[in-house]
Amino acid sequence: MQGTYRHSIRAMNTEWEFQLCGTNPVFLRGVAEDAAGEVFRLDGQLSLFEATSETSDVNRNSGTGPVVVDRRFFYLLQRAKQYSQVTNGAFDITVAPLMRAWKLQGGQGAVPTDDEVQAALSLTGSHMLHLDDTAYTVFLEREGMSIDLGAIGKGYAIDCASALVTDYGVEAALLHSGSSTVYGIGCTLEGDPWKVQVKLPQAPGAWGESETVVFQLSNRALSVSAPHGKWFERDGVRYGHVMDSSTGRPVQGSLLAAVSVGSAEVSDALSTALLGAGKSLLPSLVKFYPDLQAVVVDMEDDEVTVTTVGIP
Repeated sequence: MQGTYRHSIRAMNTEWEFQLCGTNPVFLRGVAEDAAGEVFRLDGQLSLFEATSETSDVNRNSGTGPVVVDRRFFYLLQRAKQYSQVTNGAFDITVAPLMRAWKLQGGQGAVPTDDEVQAALSLTGSHMLHLDDTAYTVFLEREGMSIDLGAIGKGYAIDCASALVTDYGVEAALLHSGSSTVYGIGCTLEGDPWKVQVKLPQAPGAWGESETVVFQLSNRALSVSAPHGKWFERDGVRYGHVMDSSTGRPVQGSLLAAVSVGSAEVSDALSTALLGAGKSLLPSLVKFYPDLQAVVVDMEDDEVTVTTVGIP
């Protein structure tokens, strides 16, 4: 008899859950544990805070010399650089110096001086991330530069775990990392796509029920980015954890960006980019990703605007 096995873990500083459908709960448990093991492995490889991670190795050698890395890690950085190009810099894994300046890496948050912002900006930019695809080396050209894969790591891990689950022959599953990224394999036990509802933010002081958008996932991913996930407040102003690399300041105007495509890695990167750049980025993204489904919620002159693409 068909049933659902659920397995939860904590990794990458968030709660994960794997829902696997099938007839053999013992088999499904084994698959889920292997998927969890893959996420733990990637957490150790990608972590900004783990001294033995490949990310830390690259960052320690910034301005010094190239670092040989695992090929899968190399290709992830290569794709991340491509996402930066596609989004005109709105997605950028080199924003770690800005995150440090704003005390957003493990801190409570603080507003830096203009000089501190400019200093961090001088260490930010994917054009200074050099990748050698013959030697599989990574080089950050300026001392003090560092990469942060927080805006893409969960999506990448979801893709890797989903591929593992599929390779085992599981035809129906839902994998999610907290409230940021989810991937639906196949369909539910009822034969329908996995449905995920996203509640849209309202203007401050607004009354009534919030609007919602429902995404239907069948071998598709959904990522949601919003500045209210982590934030701090100073002098009545809220500062979120998503950085606008063009200004060196946390995103202020956009309230939410949700993206659904075939890859969790891509949806993770694009939702972050859209939160920073806003709806103006949508036309160019559709050219690169024709299957894109997205909703962007912006604040303009104290009015909330909702823009959607590709959603039935």
